[in-house]
Amino acid sequence: MKTRFVHGLLWICLGSMSSLSSCHRGDSSSMTSSDALPILGPMKLVPNDAGGLDTVFMSLPELVLEDQTGQPFHSDSLRGQIRVVDFFFASCPGICVDMGANMARIYANQRVHQDSVQGVKAGPGLRFLSYTIDPNRDTREVLADYAVRHGVPAQSRDWLFLRGDEASIHRLAEQYYLLSAGVDSTAPGGFLHSGQFLLLDPKGRIRGLYDGTSADECKVLERDLDALRREWSEEQ
Repeated sequence: MKTRFVHGLLWICLGSMSSLSSCHRGDSSSMTSSDALPILGPMKLVPNDAGGLDTVFMSLPELVLEDQTGQPFHSDSLRGQIRVVDFFFASCPGICVDMGANMARIYANQRVHQDSVQGVKAGPGLRFLSYTIDPNRDTREVLADYAVRHGVPAQSRDWLFLRGDEASIHRLAEQYYLLSAGVDSTAPGGFLHSGQFLLLDPKGRIRGLYDGTSADECKVLERDLDALRREWSEEQ
């Protein structure tokens, strides 16, 4: 499957980071944390009245999705929340194994953090979103079992495993989250997909991409998450 490139220059900048990955494990590259996190997208340039160009950030499209508890998911439920996002499928035989373990570790650490700040001035909320790219096999029951096996309490809604129309989810990965996802009969498990985790701010802007198979890069993600919390709190 050929990678489709969208949003021109932004895709050129991110292309090497979000290229298609099959379910084979591979070496990771390192990233460094920064107090001033970049704003990566998704965005488009719109002509303004002065003859210049304004950067306009896109909103998360509203899709018909349900989570592992069978509850419908609406994008407006994410308002004011930091998000950690990935794409996976439950029967993935390769990179999803490491991705799932690393995401579960981040999730557990953040639950401890949330418990430690109870009673303190509230900052932005935090939501984990994992979209299955194989919704036909990943039924609600499969996702519920997957969630429990990765440490998510029953009926919890702070880490959502989302399913919907397969083609729509693949487009969402590529056109909004700037990741790759698609069917490939020659790949292990039948799909190719990016192994990145994304960090988004409460406005839905991508602020960081991290190799989800790398424990070291996941530590960078958590440091950047703390920096994003501080940034957001200072702006309020």
